[in-house]
Amino acid sequence: MPTLPAQKLTMGSTTYYLSSIPVKELVMVVRPAAEALPDWDDMSIEDRFQRDINMKRLHDEVIPYLASHPDRFFGSVIVLVNEGRVTFESLERLAPELPRAYASAMEKFGFVTIEGGEWIALDGQHRLVALREILTGRFEGQLQPGIANDDVSVIFIENESIQKTRRIFNKVNRYARPTSRADNLILSEDDGYAIISRKLFTLPHGQWASRDIRAEEIVNWKNNTLSGRSLQITTISALSLMVKDICEAHGIVLDERALGGVVADDALMKAGFERCQEWFAAFFSAFPVFATARQDVSSIPLFRETLQPQSFLFKPAAQISLFRAARRAKEILGSAFNIDTFMERAARIDWRIENILWQNVIVLGGQRIMAKQGTYEDAALMIIWQVYGGLNLLPEELVLKIHTRWDLVNRNIAALPTPLA
Repeated sequence: MPTLPAQKLTMGSTTYYLSSIPVKELVMVVRPAAEALPDWDDMSIEDRFQRDINMKRLHDEVIPYLASHPDRFFGSVIVLVNEGRVTFESLERLAPELPRAYASAMEKFGFVTIEGGEWIALDGQHRLVALREILTGRFEGQLQPGIANDDVSVIFIENESIQKTRRIFNKVNRYARPTSRADNLILSEDDGYAIISRKLFTLPHGQWASRDIRAEEIVNWKNNTLSGRSLQITTISALSLMVKDICEAHGIVLDERALGGVVADDALMKAGFERCQEWFAAFFSAFPVFATARQDVSSIPLFRETLQPQSFLFKPAAQISLFRAARRAKEILGSAFNIDTFMERAARIDWRIENILWQNVIVLGGQRIMAKQGTYEDAALMIIWQVYGGLNLLPEELVLKIHTRWDLVNRNIAALPTPLA
């Protein structure tokens, strides 16, 4: 019969109790519905009020973050008291001599006692199970100290009816709007690729920075797409993918998941930033039209028009594909790869969006971009073919792969374009 300090609060028709429990106690007394209710597996869809635990998400995301991150934090776990008795005693009753100024407020503060029943994690079951796995040692990685004594905010509600419980669960999860990819890239202090991407267009010496205009006028950091009339060159989402390819081409892994949810050390971050500076310097040198665009953003919509010689390259998908090709080329050529040479030869490609090289590979109908990982890879193959196919530097199996991919999408339209000499 635990008694906890709590607040008694009301929202709509629901009375709830706000308290806290140390992790080491939370994992012992609160359980997911599938464990707490013996007939859970036999319940009908109308009787269930919770989703099954996503084990992949649990081990790939939640456990590494909670176990490894010193700044770990999350919101309240909502605990359903099923078939138990909840009693609340206010401080106003326990201390009747309180000054009048405090008396009305003290009605909401006191102690909650819960007798019997099951404590079920109505919202927060992944956090609960992750903490349990951590305390029992069923995870890989280094454990941050003090987790067992962390205080977890808990909201207790009584199970009045299955309909009300299902409604609360549905609304809590439906209206919990996840942050967008752009938001994550702007706000993250642990994703090394996001941090470097921000530095590239916000630091005065960053390759994507401009002395004369604000950073957001060059890189769209609010959305993942650009319109035809946009005055920005790229998006932070595209920039982060280019940064990732550059870093990983040099064996620099800054992915927070791979690093257990924490940011890479300063030396690795510095090395990644320097490599990105080097690759983007080669890009801007080989494509001087982008230097012009950085200084006069009003010219960007014109450069993006269909008949312009580099119209496709003013699309984020093409930029991603170009740097994906550079990464793959470095993986193929090893120490023989040179980023300046690669970009100089890539600048000789026909970058009009209507070029047959891109059709049905990453562009449909001459205009519509198919922006996804598979099409970036396909476009990267075509870029590699153009840059190195005429130099006899590509392995036979890669040449075969390029021809096979082309024949699959464009065999009845045209032959694979001849590579650069």
